[in-house]
Amino acid sequence: MWESPPTRSHPGNEQDVICSAGRGEGWDELMEEETRAHRVGDLLPVVGQEAVILGSVDTEFALVRRPEDAVEGSLVWSSSDSVAEVKRIIDSEATVVLCRESAIGDVQLPVGTAVILVSDPRLAFTRLMKELFGQKRVLGVDPAAHLHEGASLGVDCWIGPSAVVGCCQLGDGCRIGPGAVLLDGVRLGDRVVVHPGAVLGLDGFGYATDPSGSFEKIEHVGGLDVGDDVEVFAQVVVARGTLSPTRIGRGTKINSLVHVGHNTVVGEDVLIGAGAKVCGSVEIGTQVRIGPAAVVRDHLVVGPDAVLGMGAVLTKDMPAGVTWVGNPASPRSPRAS
Repeated sequence: MWESPPTRSHPGNEQDVICSAGRGEGWDELMEEETRAHRVGDLLPVVGQEAVILGSVDTEFALVRRPEDAVEGSLVWSSSDSVAEVKRIIDSEATVVLCRESAIGDVQLPVGTAVILVSDPRLAFTRLMKELFGQKRVLGVDPAAHLHEGASLGVDCWIGPSAVVGCCQLGDGCRIGPGAVLLDGVRLGDRVVVHPGAVLGLDGFGYATDPSGSFEKIEHVGGLDVGDDVEVFAQVVVARGTLSPTRIGRGTKINSLVHVGHNTVVGEDVLIGAGAKVCGSVEIGTQVRIGPAAVVRDHLVVGPDAVLGMGAVLTKDMPAGVTWVGNPASPRSPRAS
């Protein structure tokens, strides 16, 4: 059952907020980062994966573009396995190309071009974008945010305008977007991101029926526990538990317009697509993938590593490691040869 946490001091509604990494908070200033030159050799610690550079490590780029939008001074990336496709990109106007090491053939680099070879270009590009354009959110509490006096905030948090934080606990580095609502009894781990308009800790949908057929509300006092590195997108609703917490496991990502019912336990590193509905008292294992607009009936168990397809309706327990689609959801039929 939720108990009020000990009050810990947190930034008030200060006008003077701190911008992480010392950068400006305006969109124009944020985007100006894209015009600053970056040296290819400096990217090796960022992309990792024992990256190899073909060409000069001193090559510089100031833009990040799609391959079809490549211009001089830009970096582009490709996850293609096609040697011909990668060669076409290298021969474009791009100055720096990030690509799969297995897709580089016997290519002659144009003068002034550098190629970064990695085993997983998508992962490398993700890390690169985070390095170049991440960490620009201001820190502190926006003057238009509303915080309960018992709210407990970790260090380096940001609470956006019109956000509402009840009697909750927030770990370090959390970001609560504009208009998001955290009701009493929500506990966030470290580096949790809650996007605009999400509602965490809403009362559960549970009723008892009296002899006349009328409904009597069941009180939900179990709270909501959210693990480290969870990201909750816009307009998501997660209900609190009845007596024990609803739980969202570490590293899970929940896309926009998802509903998660009371008493549900979501494992670690789960992906839930936009518009999916997970009813109450569901148990979801680790690394499960739930497609957009899928529905999971209440009181079911979804095994680890399972994949529920887009728009599927799950009406019975789902074993680990399988892929189910359709309404009602069932094992995916093998494709005809």
